[in-house]
Amino acid sequence: MQDWPLYRASLGDQPDYGAGKKIHFYVATMNYALQLPFRSANAEVVRYGGQGSLRGKQYDLIYTTWHTAEPQKDTNQYVLWVDPVTHELAYLQLTDRELMKGAAGMMGFSGWRTIDGLKVPSRITSYKDAEKNVVLHDLRIESVAFGGDLPREAQASAPASITNEFGERKTRF
Repeated sequence: MQDWPLYRASLGDQPDYGAGKKIHFYVATMNYALQLPFRSANAEVVRYGGQGSLRGKQYDLIYTTWHTAEPQKDTNQYVLWVDPVTHELAYLQLTDRELMKGAAGMMGFSGWRTIDGLKVPSRITSYKDAEKNVVLHDLRIESVAFGGDLPREAQASAPASITNEFGERKTRF
């Protein structure tokens, strides 16, 4: 995924943008979930929200967004549920203003590992009902590598027809 649209390409081949919107949604969502714990540190609005309880465990709540703390049409809002002992992100409550048109959801992050000095979750779970542990999707991350060199010829910008099909990312996260 680059410049928002998803494509497949072997080194030296032209990108194939024929993957379709369904797979695009899943790849985009997982990319988003992996980056979110890091990107939320750059939010323009960060507020401590007290403590919350989920399945009998207490967490520190941190609200993050951009522009203003008030709900906005084009900007996502997040509540990070942070383990007060390990200081690791355990859950993320969110609104998605772009892909899911204002839907709210909750994701769980677990199995944190340190790779090249960065803590990375080995499991990201999307919940239909986090309190009752009703799971929508469960992503298991077996390996992560940072710093891989991607030759310039393997990078591509999407043609206008593809960008128009998927649309440009308008919201900030």
